[in-house]
Amino acid sequence: MKANEFVAGYFASAKNESEVKALWSELMNVSVDAMNKRVDEFKNPGKALLKAAAKKAGQEKAVETALTSGKLVVGGVPKKTADLAEEKIDSRRNKKAAKEKTADEKEEKKIEVKAEKRKANAKGAETKEAYSMKVVKLTAAERNAVKKANLQFVDYSDKAFAFIGDTKPVADIMRKLNGRFNHGLSCGAGWVFAKANKDAVFKSLGV
Repeated sequence: MKANEFVAGYFASAKNESEVKALWSELMNVSVDAMNKRVDEFKNPGKALLKAAAKKAGQEKAVETALTSGKLVVGGVPKKTADLAEEKIDSRRNKKAAKEKTADEKEEKKIEVKAEKRKANAKGAETKEAYSMKVVKLTAAERNAVKKANLQFVDYSDKAFAFIGDTKPVADIMRKLNGRFNHGLSCGAGWVFAKANKDAVFKSLGV
């Protein structure tokens, strides 16, 4: 049927001007909808076939809703779906970055805690060494041996003093007084003691 014949037949039922206008408005609406649907079929034939199959199966409304929302994609990815995918990737990246940052912060905290513990242990060890030594009771023979050794006292540093000279005969006595032998002293090889224990060492030696 030709278009002019169809239009003439369409308006043939009108009985007055108002009905003609109403039929014209209806025809325009139907024509625009039909045109848009046909154009959409040319742009995305897969979607047209899907809609046809859905209509045949009585699922036209459900498929149309899925297509409109972007949950169902035919012949390409809608911009909305692509945006959602990009947002999901960004979210994963942000979560990963946050997780890595938290891990780094935890590691830094562990290092700080370990450093504080080492510092506290070192301070505790120094305090223990400084105050743990008591006067050692030496025998008369041991004291005489020290005098004969003719040891030389050296104020070595702020934290230590030393005895140098012929220390070999009194090595056991020096060790008993918590001394440590050191070959590398700038004043010569000798026995080193904590300065905090100076009084206890001298009293033990009877000096």
